[in-house]
Amino acid sequence: MTAARHMLYSGMERKAVQATEWNVLIGDRAEEDTRELFFGPLTDEDEFHTLPITATMADILVLCGVFKTKTDARRNGWGADQELICKWDKGRQAALPLQTGSRIPAGFTDFRCGKGKLTRITILA
Repeated sequence: MTAARHMLYSGMERKAVQATEWNVLIGDRAEEDTRELFFGPLTDEDEFHTLPITATMADILVLCGVFKTKTDARRNGWGADQELICKWDKGRQAALPLQTGSRIPAGFTDFRCGKGKLTRITILA
């Protein structure tokens, strides 16, 4: 996981926000060869978080620090019974949520969210 500090402006106040990257495995995707296949060559610094197959997007966003509680995530649109859909943003050079929901997309998902879109979340489900 890599981290960098960025400055965001909130009115007249400056706040430091840390950019983070999270690798999340859902269910039985924890085999080493599966990790290498989807995430490329791994180093000792690469960290993976495994969640059960029953996890929701709210669970992932709390794990990654985007929201403090699952209730906060659900209040912000991540509780609807629909699947996450992302759209490519040319300016940020990243996928951003277009439609939020509680269901985790099957397969490989890589997107940015959170304050300033500085949290990168990569999911293998």
